[in-house]
Amino acid sequence: MAGGGGDATWKLLVASTMERQYCRRSDEVRCFRIPGGESILSQRVKSLKESGMADNESTSGFGWFLAGLGIGALVGVLYAPKSGKETREELAASARDAKERAGKLYEQGIDQVGQYAQQGKQVANEYVDKGRHVAGEYVDRGKEYYDKGRSQWAQYVDKGKDLIQTQTDAAKAAVEAGKEAYVAKTSESTPVV
Repeated sequence: MAGGGGDATWKLLVASTMERQYCRRSDEVRCFRIPGGESILSQRVKSLKESGMADNESTSGFGWFLAGLGIGALVGVLYAPKSGKETREELAASARDAKERAGKLYEQGIDQVGQYAQQGKQVANEYVDKGRHVAGEYVDRGKEYYDKGRSQWAQYVDKGKDLIQTQTDAAKAAVEAGKEAYVAKTSESTPVV
């Protein structure tokens, strides 16, 4: 469907009972709709347009900043009240100072990393020592329970042996008493010849 004049091609993007919206892409999204309320598509198109503009502004803004920085530096060098040789010497001195500052910052960073590493080792060693201490306590408790269990087991075994011995002695005594009673009974009932 053609609309809006010119040779632009329009495409149907939303076709619903509420609205029909035709859009084309060029420098900006242009749409027209057949009445019936604002569609989700028109909201989407607006958000795409806004996000695209935000991306373009941030990218081009940074580019313009860099361009302005370069132009400002060039103009500053050109209009400096010093001669070219003095300016070059001053720039070289500034570069050396910047290099020295960077070296100092690097050394400070190395020292700081070393300190953090040392602190980390100390903390790790403390945790290892605590872990060893706790593990030692558990081992000691385990040995204590083992020894206690072993001594109780030995007591139970000794009691069991004593009980068996007592029962054995009682059974022997009963057998002996039975034999004596048998002998006494049989000697009473049989005449002596």
